[in-house]
Amino acid sequence: MDTVKLSLTKTLLVVCLFLGSAQLLLAQAAPTAVRRLSPSAFVMFTGVATGMGSHQQTDFSNESGHNLSVTAGGDLGFLNFGRYALAAEVRGTIPVSSGKLVGIKDIVGGVRISREPMGIMGRGNTNFRPYVDGLFGRNQMTYQDGNYVINTGNGVLIYKQTAGWMTQAGGGVEYDFNSHLSVKLDAQAMLSQTPVMASGHAFGVQASAGITYRLGAR
Repeated sequence: MDTVKLSLTKTLLVVCLFLGSAQLLLAQAAPTAVRRLSPSAFVMFTGVATGMGSHQQTDFSNESGHNLSVTAGGDLGFLNFGRYALAAEVRGTIPVSSGKLVGIKDIVGGVRISREPMGIMGRGNTNFRPYVDGLFGRNQMTYQDGNYVINTGNGVLIYKQTAGWMTQAGGGVEYDFNSHLSVKLDAQAMLSQTPVMASGHAFGVQASAGITYRLGAR
């Protein structure tokens, strides 16, 4: 639990530095630039299907490999084109409950494209703000009960912790309560590098729900 708290603190520190720099830019920018720079922060509860478990002949072949995690991050919108906005994004995910197989911790960054509030199926102007994103970064996998055991036929390979690259692609929607606060639903497909899989990677998914706060909004 101490490791989880420390990791979450580090992730939140990165987000705070990211958003603090954005606020400084806003304070120094000309009025025309202020309308383009739009920082926001979000925090969500996340369900993670790690994509690991029954793909290998392991001592944990009957485990599902699910995590309950917390995701925190921030966006900095910097370019508007029509009703669409381009933003840089950074986010980190920390497992609160790692189940009996593996806990995945990650930090990723990339780009997000969102559309200004729109109606369902494009009808009317309501408070729905859809978006898509593409992210890239690092993951750390900690195998529960001390190890991840692969039976090779000639012996066993034992892994306790591994690290590697991760890519995520997905999207979601925000519903604006007002100019600052939104509820957020998010889904990501993730490809995690790991040596415990024969292919060298695991394909998983994340589903999240939380809130977004937009700084400097009116």
